[in-house]
Amino acid sequence: MPAPLLLLLCACLRPAPLPAPPRPEPAGLQLPGIQDAACDDSGCFALLKSGLLRLPGREPVALPPGALPADTLLPDPGGWRIEGPCAPGAPDRCAQTLSADLSTPSAPFPLPPEPPWTPAPDLQSRAITWKAARDRAISRHDRLPFDLLAVDADAVLTILHGESGAAQIVRTGQNATFTRLSLFTSDPLYEPSLALHPSRDELYVLAWPSPLVVALNASTLARRWHLVMDGPAQGLFLTGDGRFLVFATGDAADAPPRPWHPVPMTGEGDPLRDERLRLLPPPPVSEIHVVEVETGEIAASVKGKFRRFLEWKEGFYVVTDREIRKL
Repeated sequence: MPAPLLLLLCACLRPAPLPAPPRPEPAGLQLPGIQDAACDDSGCFALLKSGLLRLPGREPVALPPGALPADTLLPDPGGWRIEGPCAPGAPDRCAQTLSADLSTPSAPFPLPPEPPWTPAPDLQSRAITWKAARDRAISRHDRLPFDLLAVDADAVLTILHGESGAAQIVRTGQNATFTRLSLFTSDPLYEPSLALHPSRDELYVLAWPSPLVVALNASTLARRWHLVMDGPAQGLFLTGDGRFLVFATGDAADAPPRPWHPVPMTGEGDPLRDERLRLLPPPPVSEIHVVEVETGEIAASVKGKFRRFLEWKEGFYVVTDREIRKL
């Protein structure tokens, strides 16, 4: 048989290469019943109903006698701080400081109640207040929450909802424009829909109970990327460095319509602290997602309700009530 025909026959008989196996989802630390987690320079702890676990070794550490029934753990100067109901079932909340070795608690002290949210009297007033708070948050690298509007220089970006799942993203100002968007759902039951990247270059749209997550050019409103999730998507926040978009999904079947009261971007400190976010009455959620905004790809999906998003030793950690996952 001529050599060329022999080579062709061998090539035809060669088995086709198998497809590459899917990349496995990185394993997280499964800890059902996580109340909270926190880190300081010395290490990290997970707060469970039964006590603390030192991470990553999962060494149990008992809370000292007299400690509150805590659901929140925070680093504190000289030690740690726990927060929880002042008494089992009580609506008032108290806090307690713990020594660095977690052995000595202070006397519990009451926490001030959360200030009621009051809407701005008109869109212009809200835009001015929002822009000042957002600029302050960017200067401190705080997180950027989702809201009813976003402000880019002298322009305001809003979402107008139509019928049968139709919506328009509108940009006012000198370069006014709009784009139509199909949300695959009825009017939103939860209002915060927009978040603007710290660079002011990209706008993110999540209108619960729509499963759509969209990134738009903030100037032209041209679509850059989008995701269609398995369930309704609820925006949580954009990290202060603009690297990650964090949102939740869940089942909207049994969720009654209810108004949303945005977290007030006022006062000192992070305007969207995790412990405040966890106290909001959100729609039902079952999974937390983190998207790398530069690529529009999901970096992690973690089952459970949101507990905390941590940065420790040049790594990022997503904490739910069921799992701790490193990105």
